[in-house]
Amino acid sequence: MQNHRRVAAAVYSKATQGQLVWAEALYFRDPLATPPTWQGDRHQHLKLACIAEAFDYPDFTVELLSHLTFTSDSDPATNLAALLTETLQSLAGGQPLALLERLAPYNC
Repeated sequence: MQNHRRVAAAVYSKATQGQLVWAEALYFRDPLATPPTWQGDRHQHLKLACIAEAFDYPDFTVELLSHLTFTSDSDPATNLAALLTETLQSLAGGQPLALLERLAPYNC
C-alpha cells in the first residue's frame, strides 16, 4: 500500500498518511456463504484453505478447516479436529474458545 500527500496543501491530517494511491487486494469467494458448484468437494475446500493460509488469512483458514471437520462424516482425511484443537490452544494462550468446545466431540 502506498500513500501520497499533496505538496500544495497547506493543511493535512495527522491522523492519516495521505491519499491512497496504490494497493493490492485479494478476494475470496466464500464457499460457506454462497455455495458454488464445488460446495461438497472436500478437496476444493482443502485447496482454498491452503491458499488462504499462504496469503496469511488464518481466520478464513480455520473457518474452512472447521467446516470440513464438522461435515466430515467420520472421514479421517477431513476430520482435522486434533490439528485445529492443538493449534488453537497454542494460539489462545489458555483463553477459552467456543470453537474448541465445538471441536471436542470430533477429536478421536
